[in-house]
Amino acid sequence: MTLPEEALYPTAVVDSSGALLDGRSRYRLRFPPQQLPPAGAFWSVTVYGSDGGGLRDNEIARHSIGDRTPGLALGHDGSLTLRVQHDRPPDGLAANWLPVPEGGFHLIMRVYVPHPRALTGEWGPPPVERVTHGDR
Repeated sequence: MTLPEEALYPTAVVDSSGALLDGRSRYRLRFPPQQLPPAGAFWSVTVYGSDGGGLRDNEIARHSIGDRTPGLALGHDGSLTLRVQHDRPPDGLAANWLPVPEGGFHLIMRVYVPHPRALTGEWGPPPVERVTHGDR
């Protein structure tokens, strides 16, 4: 059994509107400036298919994304936006892409050795926002 002081595992099965996550839609996770997961070791977000929870093959062989992912692109303000979608985003956004299966999926964030503000609820993961057509 893992203690909260060792690791936290926030999970998302629905988006910010309450709809089940589905690869036919596009999503983003936006960490505002100074709000990346407060981990003493490392953090990541992993995608699993909802039909049994396993990892799914994808064109870039990426199943998780996090602070150890080479080439992550921060915004000019220090924010980080992860693209969570089935289809490849435009080149300028592909560095932060987490490919998902065509159907249902869920996300599990791992925050290893979380700082106290994560344990007290002062910090929490951002909502999984569905991206509408034309929205970046």
